Amino acid sequence: MKLLDLAVIALIPALAVAQAPAQTVRVGTFHKASLVVALYRSPLWATTLLNKKMEMARAKDLNDTIPRRSRN
Repeated sequence: MKLLDLAVIALIPALAVAQAPAQTVRVGTFHKASLVVALYRSPLWATTLLNKKMEMARAKDLNDTIPRRSRN
C-alpha cells in the first residue's frame, strides 16, 4: 500500500506538467521589447543617432552650452 501511495505522489507533478496549456499567440498583440530592439537595430535609428551625434559635436566645437537651471 505504501508503494502505491509513493507511486501516486511521484506521478502528481508529472501529470501537472503534462496538462499545462500551450502558450498561444493572440492576434493583434505585440511584444514591446521586440519592437524596441527592432528600432534600435534599424537604419532609421542609426541615421537619427548619427545626426544627433553630429549636432552634439558641432555644439561642442562652437562651445555652445545651455546653462543648467537651478534646482531651488
